[in-house]
Amino acid sequence: MLANLRVPSPMSFVPKPRDFAGLPAATTHTITIALGNFDRRRGQTYNAFLGGIGGPQIVRNSTAVEYDACRALVARGLRGRLEVWRQGSQFASMTIASIAKAALLTVREDAHHGPDLVPYRPRPRVGDAARRRKRQSKLSYFASIKDGQDRSIPSNQEKESHP
Repeated sequence: MLANLRVPSPMSFVPKPRDFAGLPAATTHTITIALGNFDRRRGQTYNAFLGGIGGPQIVRNSTAVEYDACRALVARGLRGRLEVWRQGSQFASMTIASIAKAALLTVREDAHHGPDLVPYRPRPRVGDAARRRKRQSKLSYFASIKDGQDRSIPSNQEKESHP
């Protein structure tokens, strides 16, 4: 009877690593950064490749490539840690503990302030503001017609009747 008794191993009581959401511990992903184009206004830009130079390019011509890569990885549904490698390097140049948290950040630098880590705000695409203004003017025009307001140019008789 004692021969059938199974004694658990000490390792069976060790909990498996879990992250803050209670999910299994995250994987470490790697990206490799290579030089991109040089822009006279923005300076040197960089490209990021998932896994290595032969992998898919996930970021093109970025000045804050590490954080842009985190946003690209989140868009692909990846999470966990990120190791950032430079092309031709023998060791990782940066390790990011949480891809999801780093995706919320970016680097800002201008003529008055040096590089600073700030919350990411998506910039509007070129032409978005003009399209938005045009759409708003059309909406306000049609709303005024619907309300019964006449937006036509006043005739000469109406101009004379007003002082």
